[in-house]
Amino acid sequence: MFYNYYLVIMETPLNHHKPLPETILYRSISDAAVDTATAIHGFHESVWCDRTGFEASLEVLRKVGQIDPPASYDASDVEASINSIENDMSLLFPNASPRNIRAAACMSLMALQLQTVSQNPRFHNLGYPFEAVKSYKDELVSVSISKNRPLHLNEQLAIASNIANGEAVQSLFLLMIASRQYSRWQDSPMFAGEVPNDPDEIIAEMLDFYRAIAPSSPKHEGDTTNDNAGDNYYLWTHSLGIVANSLVRSKIVSRELQSFSRLGTKLMEAFFDPTKEKDAKLAPNVSVRHSHMVAANHGNKIGQLIVAELSDRQ
Repeated sequence: MFYNYYLVIMETPLNHHKPLPETILYRSISDAAVDTATAIHGFHESVWCDRTGFEASLEVLRKVGQIDPPASYDASDVEASINSIENDMSLLFPNASPRNIRAAACMSLMALQLQTVSQNPRFHNLGYPFEAVKSYKDELVSVSISKNRPLHLNEQLAIASNIANGEAVQSLFLLMIASRQYSRWQDSPMFAGEVPNDPDEIIAEMLDFYRAIAPSSPKHEGDTTNDNAGDNYYLWTHSLGIVANSLVRSKIVSRELQSFSRLGTKLMEAFFDPTKEKDAKLAPNVSVRHSHMVAANHGNKIGQLIVAELSDRQ
């Protein structure tokens, strides 16, 4: 297991090792503001730095639903998996998460969540180990194959928790960044270690990820593809934002940041709509009309359940 890697926003890493030299951990408020402004600019300008990853993600969207169609969304299965997370909190997160994250770190985290790393040079070379991301994906795929079905949210979280040594924020960060990488392949610049760059290899790995996760949102009327992996990353992004922001030292700031995290996807969809002509350049020849709000709301619920558990321990 990867007990010697650290989440980029945690102030006290596991095992009391020194944090990585290039992180957003000790950013000042002014640096965090620049991180956020850069993310918003990149979001507005639709800057895509990693063309290989972008083209690969579009090719995956073309193929999903045409070969080996993913399982259909089942709201009762999702609800059961969330209930399982609630019942297994002490097993999933045996390690307490102290309230010691600085507001500036969470502001930078929100910037990282708003825009992929390839679109925001502020987060290049963070040094997060790709080995951890690949380990999560490989285990996810392996267990999915052994069970002959895609894995539910509680099973995904259990795998991440095992890799992240049972720490809540690290587990959720791994889920967010792994699911975003395997759904969009736009975060390669942040990783330490060897990251695939061959288009065929990238597409194959992304398709493996799609097939290994159970849908967390229905397919909408008029869709010609299925963005199951995108739903997955939105879900874990919301969970991470709520939990990390709940651990900000100032309770007042914490409460406001959690509120913003809960509304993140709603705000994003208000500004970006792939059906609009001005946004069509992002996804030529692909219908990506797919609201992530259902998945985001599931993520909010999971995040709030974890916050309640962590609060009980403090």
